[in-house]
Amino acid sequence: MNVQKWVQKHNQHITYLTGALIVLGFLSKGLFHWELGYTATFIAATLVGFLPVLIHAWQALSVKVISIELLVSIAVIGALFIGEYNESAIVVFLFFVRELSGAENLAENAQLN
Repeated sequence: MNVQKWVQKHNQHITYLTGALIVLGFLSKGLFHWELGYTATFIAATLVGFLPVLIHAWQALSVKVISIELLVSIAVIGALFIGEYNESAIVVFLFFVRELSGAENLAENAQLN
C-alpha cells in the first residue's frame, strides 16, 4: 500500500496516538516526576508522527517542491537536535491536527455542494 494512502486513511489514529503520548509525557513529569518517561514519551510521539511527514517531505523534495511537510521536518529535526523533545512532538501533533481539520472542512464543503 502506498504510504500516502495509508497515512490519509490513519490520519485520525496518528493524531490521537500522538496527542495521547504528549498527555502521558506531561503526566509522567507532572504527577510522577519521572524524567525518563517524560523524554521517552515525547520521543515516541515525535517518531509516530514524524515518519509519515518525513516521507511526504522527501517525495515533494524529489520533484523539487518545497512543501509544508519539508518545513515541519526541518522544525522537528532542529527541535530534536537541540534536545527539545516536547517541542518536536507538539509540532508533529499540531501538523496532524491541521491535516485532520483540513480534511473535515473539505468533507463538509463537498456535502454542501
